[in-house]
Amino acid sequence: MDKRYKEMNEKIGPDDELVRKTKERMREEMKMETKTPVRNWTGFRTIAAVLVAALLFTVTIKLFQGEEPGKGGVPVANNGGTPTEGKGVFLDKVELPEGSGSGAKMMPLIVYKGRVYIMANYRNLEGTDPESIRGELIGRTKGNLDEWSKQDDYAVNLASSIGETDVYTVKGYSDDFRIMTMEEGVGVRFFECVNGIWVANGEELFGKMKIRGNVEKVEYQLFADWDTGQNNYKDLDVMDKVDGFVDALYQAEFLETIDAKNPDLPYSLNHAPLYLILKDGTIAEMMLFEGGYVKYVGLFGEAVFKMDLQVFNSVYEEMK
Repeated sequence: MDKRYKEMNEKIGPDDELVRKTKERMREEMKMETKTPVRNWTGFRTIAAVLVAALLFTVTIKLFQGEEPGKGGVPVANNGGTPTEGKGVFLDKVELPEGSGSGAKMMPLIVYKGRVYIMANYRNLEGTDPESIRGELIGRTKGNLDEWSKQDDYAVNLASSIGETDVYTVKGYSDDFRIMTMEEGVGVRFFECVNGIWVANGEELFGKMKIRGNVEKVEYQLFADWDTGQNNYKDLDVMDKVDGFVDALYQAEFLETIDAKNPDLPYSLNHAPLYLILKDGTIAEMMLFEGGYVKYVGLFGEAVFKMDLQVFNSVYEEMK
C-alpha cells in the first residue's frame, strides 16, 4: 500500500479527470493482486482516502481503552486539548510524522481554527447554484503548505496546500464540520473535518450532513460501473424506505473494524456506492457492504457503521 497512488494529486484539476486517473491507477495495481480486488477500495473519490497510504501524513483511528489520551504522534494543530472523555471510537487528529519531505505528494487540506479539513468527495453538488449554499467569507488561504512543511507551518490559521483562494462557510452546516471554496474553472470544493472527534453511532457523523428529512433523490452505481470509471448513476426507487433507512443509519454502531484478525474486511465483501441527494444539492456519498455495513467515503481505514440488517437489505437488495 505504501506505493499505491504515489503519483496522484499532481494538481487539483477537473473532477472527472482526477476520478478517471485514480480509477485507472487502482485497476492497474489491482491486476497484480491475487486476491479479490474490491478489498483495496479505500474511499470512493475521496482524495485523502485514496492517497493516504502514499502520503507522509497519517490519520489513525484509535479506541481509547484506559491508555493515555493523545499519546502517539504529534498533532498538526492543537484543537483545544486531548480527548479526556467520550463514548465510542475517537478519530485521532491528522498527524505529521517525523521526517517529512521525501517527495511525497500533498493531500488537499486547509487548517482552520486549529483543525485539519481535508477535501471531500468529488460528486458534491446536484442541480444547485453554488451561490445558494455559499455562506460567509472566512478568509483567504495562505497556500503555504507542501510536502516539506514543518509543524510551525501548520500553526497558521488558513494554512493550506491548495494555493491562495477564498474560503467560505456552507449554509446550513457547522463550520466545525464543513467549509468550502469556489473558484472559476475549478468549481465548488468541500473540505471536511472528521478527525479529532468521538463517534459512537451514525448520527454523530451523518447527522452533521443534515440527511434526516432532507433526502430528495437516491442514486447508486453498480460496482462494475464504478470500477471502470463510468459515471453511470442509476435512480433507486426507494423513497418510501428512505426515512427508515436514515433512522437506522443514525442508530448504527460505529466500528473501528469488522474483524481485527481479518484485514481483508470490509473490502472483500460485495459492495456498491449509494448517493443520497439532499434538497440543497449536497450529496451524502457512502459505500454499502453486504452484511449491513456502511462506510462514509470521508473516513480512513476499515471503520464502518453496522446497520440493522433488515433495514439495510431493504435498500441494498434493490441495488443489485
